[in-house]
Amino acid sequence: MSYQPTVRAVRRSGTHAELDLFIPASLDFFPDHFPRLAILPGVVQVDWAISLGREHLGLPGTFRGLRNVKFMSPVLPGATLTLFLDGKPRELSFAYRAGERTVSSGRALFS
Repeated sequence: MSYQPTVRAVRRSGTHAELDLFIPASLDFFPDHFPRLAILPGVVQVDWAISLGREHLGLPGTFRGLRNVKFMSPVLPGATLTLFLDGKPRELSFAYRAGERTVSSGRALFS
């Protein structure tokens, strides 16, 4: 079973991180979401942002909610994205970009 993107590069500076991600077509999310046009579920994008934020920025606390989450463009199998993370006390801002185009963004709140 495959549920994670391929992390190709990580750049970190203080409370900021940028990760270059490859989204393999073999991820187990694609066959069921949607059968005729596979796209990466938004909830997966949020989950990855939180888990990668915890891993690379050491975010503590219990997840409490989301703010300003927007999904502006579908993520297809085989996509290459850059995930921008900005960790603050009790908050993680994230944005996925394909080149100059933002495909999704939001903020996760923690206690």
